[in-house]
Amino acid sequence: ELRRALVHIEYAYRDLGKRAEKGAPTLQEALQKVRQELDTLSALALDPGQQNRIEGMRKVVEGRFAATEESHPGNPAESLGALGPLRSLIIDFQVRQIALLQERQFENEARIVAFNKTLRLTQLIIGVSVVFLLAMILLNLRTRSRADRALHYAALEIKDLYDKAPAGYFSVDASIVLTSINETLLRWLGY
Repeated sequence: ELRRALVHIEYAYRDLGKRAEKGAPTLQEALQKVRQELDTLSALALDPGQQNRIEGMRKVVEGRFAATEESHPGNPAESLGALGPLRSLIIDFQVRQIALLQERQFENEARIVAFNKTLRLTQLIIGVSVVFLLAMILLNLRTRSRADRALHYAALEIKDLYDKAPAGYFSVDASIVLTSINETLLRWLGY
């Protein structure tokens, strides 16, 4: 938008040159076009510094037109010569605008690079954390499996001790029903 407005000012300047060659009254028309384009530029300004430069340009343009109209009334070719500084102001503004846009683009690219580095670091941390958690889960499962096996072997050993004890053992529940008898007692009773 901003560049388009600057291009419109450039076209207005060229149009003014063509009209001056034909001898048409151009000063007021050119002033009106430039005012419109400066209003457009002012609306598109990206920051207060640009706004101040545009207002400064507006004052210079108004002053140049007023001085040209006083010194060369009714002579469009002479008034065109006074617009040279306006063209240099427009070019200067374009150069500043491009430099500002390049600076912002560089800052944005630097932010993107920093963000990408942070993102990669975060992904790496998450990946390492996931691997660590999986390793801890696997270690816990192995430890549990070992404990379960040890408990099973201990239960088998206790059962073996119970069954092969040199004395006869039996167990009953609350209603005096036999729940278990060891092998020694069964052998003594003939079973």
